[in-house]
Amino acid sequence: MKAYRLLYPVKLMARVLEVSRSGYYAWLTRGPSERQIRDALLKVLIRCAHTRNRGTYGPRRLQDELAAEGQRVGLDQIARLRKEIGLK
Repeated sequence: MKAYRLLYPVKLMARVLEVSRSGYYAWLTRGPSERQIRDALLKVLIRCAHTRNRGTYGPRRLQDELAAEGQRVGLDQIARLRKEIGLK
């Protein structure tokens, strides 16, 4: 909606997409969620651990590495974040 708000009225887009206008405007002013902030931190930590270990650690070993740094993270979350930042 944000990209098309100059082409179409927000009221029309909200009706077509079945969302509230107030929800759209609240979304515009809302900051990042706690999950987005934590994911950003974990991406940095995962990339550092990946580089430090010459790219040889998979999700299980990264989980142990992050736990040693005080970060409790699940395997699925590590796999998802690795995929998002393009690590194999």
